[in-house]
Parts: sequence; C-alpha cells; structure tokens
Amino acid sequence: MNPNLASLLARLDKFKSNPRHAAVRASAEAVATAVAEFSKRSSGIAASRQYTEAGIKAAVRDLAAPALRAQHVATQPIRTLDRDIKAKRACLQPADPDKADLAGALERGEIRQHLRSLKPLEREALLMTTTDLRLVEAAVTAPPELSGFANGDIIDKIEARYIELKHPAEVAEIEALTELLAEAEAIVAVARNEARNIAQMEPREFEAVAAKVEAAVWLVGKPGEERVCEPGPDGIADYRQPTPDELVTGQRFTSPAEYYAARLAA
Repeated sequence: MNPNLASLLARLDKFKSNPRHAAVRASAEAVATAVAEFSKRSSGIAASRQYTEAGIKAAVRDLAAPALRAQHVATQPIRTLDRDIKAKRACLQPADPDKADLAGALERGEIRQHLRSLKPLEREALLMTTTDLRLVEAAVTAPPELSGFANGDIIDKIEARYIELKHPAEVAEIEALTELLAEAEAIVAVARNEARNIAQMEPREFEAVAAKVEAAVWLVGKPGEERVCEPGPDGIADYRQPTPDELVTGQRFTSPAEYYAARLAA
C-alpha cells in the first residue's frame, strides 16, 4: 500500500469514539485496497512481457475505468456522510419567527432599532460576543438592513453565531463529523491521484474517464424492485435494471432538477 495512504488511514483512528468511524474507515480502506489492486494488476501487465511498450500503456489504461469504479463504490459511506452533514446543517438554519407572537415581534423590533443605533464595529462586536440568543435572533430573522447591516459576509458570521448559541450540541456533532470527513476525503484524493499516476493519463483525460464512472444514478422503486431512471432531453424517462454497483452508489432524487444538479456536481 502507498505509504501516504497507510499514514492517512492510521490518522482515522483518532476518531474511534465517533459512531461513524467504523463505516468511514472501512470505506477508506476499501478505496486504498482498490488502488493497490490497480497497481498490482498494472505491474503484472508490465512484467508479463506479452506487450510492447505501447501495448502495456494501453492495457493499463483499459484498467483505469474499472479501478475508478471500484474506488467510487468504496466511497459510498464517505459520500453518505457528506450528504448527512449538509442535511444536518440545513436543519439548523434560523426558522421564521412565530407570526402569532406579537410580544416577540415587538421585542425583536426594539432590538433591531438598538442595533441600528450602534456604530458598525460596535454592532458586530455585540452580536459576535453576546450570549443572549434574543439579540442574535432578532438580527438573523429579518432582512439585514433592518439591523443596520449591508455586508453579507458579516451576516453569515452572525448567523453562524446564532446557530452556535441555539444548537451547541448539534454544532459540536457536525464539527466532529466534518473533521472525520476531511480525513477520509484526503485518503480518497490521494488514492485518486495515485490511480492517475498508475494509468499514466493526463488530468483532463483521466477526469473524463472518472466523470463517466462517477455520474449520478437515480434509483426509483421500493427495495428489491429498484430501477434506474434516466430522464431524456424530451422530458420522458427511460427505466432499466440497475447493476450491482449502481445499487450501492445510486441515489433517490426527488426531482429531475435535483438529479441534474447532482450530475453537474459529480
């Protein structure tokens, strides 16, 4: 195994107490194993003396797509963790205030009036240091101009501060999962780069092969009766039986727009 991959895998052990550690480590190990197998097979081709130099290069390149497919399947738990983190973050976004709570609305209006009366630096410092959730909530549950802000970057920081105050346990969980994800993604990146080096392909050519392998697959149907949905340019979808790999890597999208967005992001 690549020494860099072995070192990165060992670093995952610091997350053993995290409930997602076992699945993510197994996923990362499978990624490393896939690229090690690719390396072994390519070395076997070179040592067989059955090919010319050009033939060796072509044969190894032919192994690139299956190797990338194996890595892509192996990364499923890591990609699931990424989606889960994003979903958890989305759930923490400030909710619209209760319109029936007139007293709360009046209080928030008074807080915003006070914030507007402050100098910009004083206003930002107050909201970034206070432990009074009401002050921050007033600023993030209305257009920023009502609290005296015009800079979107500052509002983003204040919104993050609000989430931190309102959901401390959830924020701590997300931060821990994000650290685990970052370590796992580093392993995937190193393995991907090693695969490209083994294949001796230019980055653009390699990524074109990877794009075909990693394209999003839309699964529909109940468990055991899944089908792959492939929307056409005319809006009419075709359906086919999924491959075993697609059953692992496929996703259940809620709309064609979500499906196309995933394909663009891949």
